[in-house]
Amino acid sequence: MPIRHLVPLLKSHSHNLLGRDWIERRIDDYRILSIMEKGIDDIVGKNSGRLFFHTLRLVYGIDEDKIIQQPELLEEKLQKLFGKSGNAVLQSVGNRLRNEIYEGC
Repeated sequence: MPIRHLVPLLKSHSHNLLGRDWIERRIDDYRILSIMEKGIDDIVGKNSGRLFFHTLRLVYGIDEDKIIQQPELLEEKLQKLFGKSGNAVLQSVGNRLRNEIYEGC
C-alpha cells in the first residue's frame, strides 16, 4: 500500500493496547514524521531522514504539515532526491508505517 494511503489510515487509526485495561491512543503528526524519518534512515543512513525533511523545507518550501496533508509529495520527492534508491526508501518508510498500524491491532 502506498504511503499516500498509509498516512491517512494511520492518522485515523486508534490503537487499542492489550493488557488488563484497554487504552486508546491516537498517533499524532510528530510520531508519523518520526516513523518516516526512521524509514529513510534505515536505507540511506543515520540522520538522513532529518536532512531530507530539512531539504524539503529549505529547497522546496514543503513543511511537515504539508507532508502529512499531502503524503504523495513525500513519495514524489523521495523518488526525485534518491533516484534509483527511491523505491527502497519508499518501501522502508511504508513498512515502518504499516508496522505502526499492526502493532496496535
